[in-house]
Amino acid sequence: MGKSKLSPKPAHTIPRLELCAAVLAVELYELIRDEIDIDLDAVRFFTDSKTVFGYICNTSRRFFLYVANRVNRIRQVTHPDQWIYVPTEQNPADYASRPTQTVHLQNSIWFSGPSFLYHTDREELGNSAEKHPLIEPEADPEIKPTVASFNTKASDTFLHSHVFERLSNWVSLCKTIARLIHVAKSFQKEPSNVQCRDWKCFPEKVNSEEISQSKATIISSVQHEYSKREYLSNLQSRRKWTQNRPDIQVGDVVLVKDSQESRNEWHVGLIINTLPSRDGRVRKVEVKIVKQGTAKTYMRPVSDIVVLLSDNT
Repeated sequence: MGKSKLSPKPAHTIPRLELCAAVLAVELYELIRDEIDIDLDAVRFFTDSKTVFGYICNTSRRFFLYVANRVNRIRQVTHPDQWIYVPTEQNPADYASRPTQTVHLQNSIWFSGPSFLYHTDREELGNSAEKHPLIEPEADPEIKPTVASFNTKASDTFLHSHVFERLSNWVSLCKTIARLIHVAKSFQKEPSNVQCRDWKCFPEKVNSEEISQSKATIISSVQHEYSKREYLSNLQSRRKWTQNRPDIQVGDVVLVKDSQESRNEWHVGLIINTLPSRDGRVRKVEVKIVKQGTAKTYMRPVSDIVVLLSDNT
């Protein structure tokens, strides 16, 4: 069975037309499979487009929508191992899309089929899927570019305040940190300029510059651990549960918020019951309103309630 289609307008690229031909081959196979009363043990599909063959056999890259949908249609019915690449001169499907004289058509492979169809050995039929990867994937506009992601991990280089608790007073702390700074500076020098890298080789006395630097290091470490943590969280204030406010009580007159109506149409209600949480704070209430002449009771969170009159105010 043979079938061909006219190329759509606007004109597609050659790889897209070849891919549509592969989809048409799959559709023809489904039609023949459903119509004949023969159980098929093996089915093979042939294409003379290395680009399409790479699309079908691809397992490493992703395609844009047009190609992805058609490759998915092919892969739903067939497996890449069923596809075989053949040279163009051995592809009988080309006779359906190219002008051919009747005399030449009668003796062409359009009726008899190419010679490789009569071989049962797969090695003689064509190349396997492993031998045809994607053709220039970096230059193919149908293939999505590879996105590389990098994981960056920042290390904490500040001292922690619990280390300072090992020293008994401020003076001892400043001298100890100053000696650490002195040791760190010594290790940054060239090995030929350092006679000893042992802690005991360094003198007990340190200069005033290192003492000042140790004080700045101690203060910076404490600020980093306690203060820049509180600063970031205070950049944007939170309205919920950050301030102690009087709880809503039974008998309060309130407005019930309704996102479906304008504020002027919010209903006035009366609190008839409060539902405290485990911490004793009221976060849910039962409110009674009159809607269309009928009294109704709703359970609402306090965030949906606007207090108008209350004994607490």
